[in-house]
Amino acid sequence: MKQCNQPECTRNVFSHHFCQVHQYMRTDDKAVQQRTVASNTIHSSKSSIKPKFRAPDGQLDLFKSMWSNLPRVSELSGEKLWIFDVFNYHHLLTKQAYPKFRLFKPNIIMLTRNEHRLIHAHSFEDLIKMDIRWQKVADRYQQLKEMYNHGTE
Repeated sequence: MKQCNQPECTRNVFSHHFCQVHQYMRTDDKAVQQRTVASNTIHSSKSSIKPKFRAPDGQLDLFKSMWSNLPRVSELSGEKLWIFDVFNYHHLLTKQAYPKFRLFKPNIIMLTRNEHRLIHAHSFEDLIKMDIRWQKVADRYQQLKEMYNHGTE
């Protein structure tokens, strides 16, 4: 049996002079094409998922406007936000459940990436136990919910 072309590898050849472990080193056209297609596709355990194209809905423009016109700091901690990143914006009332408030500026707060991750991972009760500053975010959430339920903007 032939051995893999990778130095110090003693495995048997699988295809094109490389073992299964070192197939990524192939330079033939078919291997390069397969790697290109694979890098543009998200893989899951069930099937390949192609990224979806989203039509512009005004959200990115709103975020850019907020970035230009508001202080570039977290509304929770006051920490400076150095670069524009859509993960720095959080909808207090979700876009799916409260579609009328999707582009309503008071419904969107600026947070650090870590704070944004925390708000999705924990309840307001848990967040307030960790840091009392979350109370003002929870209060704003309740005010927005009441506004939405009463049909006012």
